[in-house]
Amino acid sequence: IELKSLFSSAEMLFYFKDEDVRSFYNSLPENVRLFMNSEQWTAKISEIRNNTASPNTFRKRFFEWFNMFRIVKYLNFVHNGLLERIPVEEAAAAMLELTGRSMIDDGFSDILLYYRAIEAMD
Repeated sequence: IELKSLFSSAEMLFYFKDEDVRSFYNSLPENVRLFMNSEQWTAKISEIRNNTASPNTFRKRFFEWFNMFRIVKYLNFVHNGLLERIPVEEAAAAMLELTGRSMIDDGFSDILLYYRAIEAMD
């Protein structure tokens, strides 16, 4: 959920001036801000913005920087005392509830099949 607020705005950062980038950083969830400091954030966004010509290429470069490796680093960072680890089946069921979906049976295999059915519909 915390990263979603960052990722959903990634393309918009292309249009920001440096002071807007800093303001956006300050609006990010606390755990995201703790993971990377303001100077790192501003420098990286400025670098990406200065080396791209369109919002689409900015988005591509942004996700080349904030890639799966960085996401795993973030998850490890927040699980060291900032967020509680929970079993994957609990997290999957909670995610369904957050998206407005729910299940009667919350067995792991049923949750997996339900997610696969959702994926097939999209």
